[in-house]
Amino acid sequence: MKKLPIGNQHFKQFIDEDLIYVDKTPLIHKLLTEGTYYFLSRPRRFGKSLLVDTLKQILLGNQDLFKDFWIYNKIEWKKHSVIHLDFSIIAYQAKGLEQALTEELQKIGNEYDLSIRSDNCKDAFRDLIEGLSKTEKVAVLIDEYDKPITDYITDLSKANEHREILREFYGGLKFLGDKLRILFITGIAKFSKVSLFSVLNNLDDLTLQPTYATLTGITHKELRHYFEAHLQKVAKKLKQPVEKVLGTYKKCMMAIHGMVSNLFTILFQSSNF
Repeated sequence: MKKLPIGNQHFKQFIDEDLIYVDKTPLIHKLLTEGTYYFLSRPRRFGKSLLVDTLKQILLGNQDLFKDFWIYNKIEWKKHSVIHLDFSIIAYQAKGLEQALTEELQKIGNEYDLSIRSDNCKDAFRDLIEGLSKTEKVAVLIDEYDKPITDYITDLSKANEHREILREFYGGLKFLGDKLRILFITGIAKFSKVSLFSVLNNLDDLTLQPTYATLTGITHKELRHYFEAHLQKVAKKLKQPVEKVLGTYKKCMMAIHGMVSNLFTILFQSSNF
């Protein structure tokens, strides 16, 4: 029986530790072959980070990791330069957003033997993309793009400061489109005043598109297919049919989702974003 992937968001770890992975590669293949500029909004703990990391491993050309998955022989595997920014781990609370983001870009540059000397995040981002794109188009993957704002949703002064920095930062992508293999951005909200959706007006917002509804999360069908052995184990322990166990689980998840949605609706409506 494969182990449950509790708290894991790195695709390689799923393979190395034989964890259950719900195969989303057919939809990822569609992303890679039908467009370039994407945005996806989902709640936290909904699989966005795992999706971004899976994309990263594909774009790095790590075909061997995917030998048991749909995409294995469906694409031409090539190694691309990848700029992966995960705002959940960037130390902006300790260092300040401008400094922390600039240092993260300089760190990525060092990994590619590219020296980034710019002392602000907008210029560092441009220099990194332009430097890496001299040999191959660059993949830019940005996870939790709005976290520096949502973390300070009750501190409007700090949230506004971060909003202005991010407006400049994302605005720098406007003239770099010809250098990008893919731009994929995730977040939990769509802040119009960050300028992401005004400057980058060619972003394809996947959030409410039926085609990509199952790009993250787990459907009932996937739950029964990938987690059947674990479901049977729980049902046996509770002495209940599997469908009854699933019904109880569904009610709990819907209640939690409703509370979280209501909370963010109240917060965003009371803010100035």
